[in-house]
Amino acid sequence: MLLNPFARNCPNCKVSIPRSAKFCGKCGVPQGNYQFQPDDKIAARQDLSDLKGFFKQELIIEPGTNALMVVNGETRGVCPPGKYTVDTLGDRVGRALNLDWVHSVTMTVVDVSPFELKFTTGGLFTKDPLRVGVSVQMVVSIENLVLFVTSVVKNRQLYTLQDLTEHLETEVVALSEEWISQQTVDGLANNLHLKDEYVLHLEEGLQR
Repeated sequence: MLLNPFARNCPNCKVSIPRSAKFCGKCGVPQGNYQFQPDDKIAARQDLSDLKGFFKQELIIEPGTNALMVVNGETRGVCPPGKYTVDTLGDRVGRALNLDWVHSVTMTVVDVSPFELKFTTGGLFTKDPLRVGVSVQMVVSIENLVLFVTSVVKNRQLYTLQDLTEHLETEVVALSEEWISQQTVDGLANNLHLKDEYVLHLEEGLQR
């Protein structure tokens, strides 16, 4: 069973194919580079009901994604890309999966490949004080899967690129306001090192 909520359709024959596919498995047409769209999923949760039926098949987690496994309400581990059976999956999460005691399994599949976010905000006052605007373009990747799912995604069935943008936007604006208020317009225009200082300010602030 391919655990892949990020599948896309072949533009030629419209069959569902893995996001990372280079060619369509049905018609053979080459696939272009995959690009995120505004409504693209970053994380998708699947609550497994038919456990025995599910684990009779081989579980495939695609390249570019990881899956967080929760068994009986307890976070059990992160599964990297690969093929899993009920035995190898148990090895991965540190305990054999005896389906007699397992009554619920949730798999949250997360895209861990880097992606780009853009933020634009205006009306920020410098030290002068004068109003300026800033545009921020950042590359983001999910490094701590457990923290991301438990603190950001939480119980959502789907979490999109737009959701993450909205989640971070308030922090980006607040950090920008804080930094811009300590600068002058002349300094912003003429001091080339200030851009690096601003980037560092954002990085440190978002990591707190």
